[in-house]
Amino acid sequence: MEGVPKVYLWPFFPGRRVFAKGSFGDFQHVIYVVLAVSAALAAVAIVEYWSHKRRLKAIPIRILVNGTRGKSTVTRLIAAGLAAGELRTYAKTTGSAALLIRPDLQEERIRRRGAAKRRASIMEHRWFVGEAYNDRAQAIVAECMAIRPETIRTLETRLSHSTIGVITNVRLDHMDTMGTELASVAEVLAESVPEKGRCFVGSKGMDESVESVFAQKAARRGAELCLVGSDEETRLLCGEFSYPVFAQNLALALAVCGACGVPRELALRGMHGVAPDPGVRPPLEFMWCGIMIRLVNAFAANDVQSTLEMWHSGEASTDTSCARPDASHAAPCLPDCSDKPDAVRETHRFRALVFNHREDRAWRAFQLGEIAMGMGADAILVYCLNERLARRTVRSYYRKSGLQREEIGALSIPVIHAMQSTDAGTLLETIRNLAGFDAVGSTGIDILCAGNIKGPGLALTKSFAAMSPCGAEKIFLGGA
Repeated sequence: MEGVPKVYLWPFFPGRRVFAKGSFGDFQHVIYVVLAVSAALAAVAIVEYWSHKRRLKAIPIRILVNGTRGKSTVTRLIAAGLAAGELRTYAKTTGSAALLIRPDLQEERIRRRGAAKRRASIMEHRWFVGEAYNDRAQAIVAECMAIRPETIRTLETRLSHSTIGVITNVRLDHMDTMGTELASVAEVLAESVPEKGRCFVGSKGMDESVESVFAQKAARRGAELCLVGSDEETRLLCGEFSYPVFAQNLALALAVCGACGVPRELALRGMHGVAPDPGVRPPLEFMWCGIMIRLVNAFAANDVQSTLEMWHSGEASTDTSCARPDASHAAPCLPDCSDKPDAVRETHRFRALVFNHREDRAWRAFQLGEIAMGMGADAILVYCLNERLARRTVRSYYRKSGLQREEIGALSIPVIHAMQSTDAGTLLETIRNLAGFDAVGSTGIDILCAGNIKGPGLALTKSFAAMSPCGAEKIFLGGA
């Protein structure tokens, strides 16, 4: 019949005509069905949300850990401290590995399914709360897995409803979403300040502009702001751990445990027994082909400041002239040693920067020159990054810095080499060739691994750990 509309219900029934006589009543039926389905889905979502809030209220201590660096470590330390205080605690980390930590501190890898396998989602927090609620948890500690301000806000105000917020530090990272100024990064991180709760913020290196951002956000949300710094006593306590622990992170964890009613000594005793995050590796020193190798693994650090802090800490922990006479462990928290002038350092050691790049973190390629100059690199070996692009980036930074410091002639641009193999032996052989070692001698090699631990970073880390004793005499400084 001409002029009669044909209506199809696509894509559910492609090609099938629902009605063809122009009956408006039939069209209304379709609308009613769509509205009914939408209302049902909305009702299910509302019921599920209120059920989630009910589970949250049944857990009196809810902690969300945010910050630029050290979130996984602080999450683990807090969970161990609370567990030592006989609080049934569940924790979740999302840094180098997504792990669920149960009350007995046993770890379980979080297995994501479907699309979540490719990309994590903040909705994972709902499952985490359900696990803790079903096991009658008294406290939960979760590492913030969001980096965008709107996502952090949703995680805190809709999914977490934390009673205690923790912000480890404020440093330049994720500059595409957080901005290029410390104040803008602080504004993003401040979205995790809890409503009418307490917020503990690491105050090391914090300026007034950053502090005011947290103060204003805490005032708007009715939260108590607690700035936590590290003292000499806390720095000394870091030396009791068998892996690198920064004093600021330990101070935050102890402060949070204290606020939850766990005595300092008891919490510290529990923290000593917790395993480090997979991305935290102690400095490694071993002999390879007659050459002394010193390796500092900072793949999990991500930002420049944290990377160089780990490098200088690694130098201090492997330098006996900087160690305390009464130290039974090599402490990675000795800031005074990192201030030694270059003339005092060992000038004969060859320094290599191993940089693992991620395509979805493209801006970090511009940090290559700053890290190389900060450690005094003689060579740079890059993974997943074009050698020509790396060379241009480093040269640009060195020339710019030379013009600013009027030391153009004194700056030596490192040799840059692209790598594909993640075998530790192949990497060491490449560095030896770049260094020009043509004979076995006492000259050593210092290596800093930086950038990101995903992909080649993790594979290279495992390769170094798996080196056979006949190929390397391994000494994990601070805990064998």
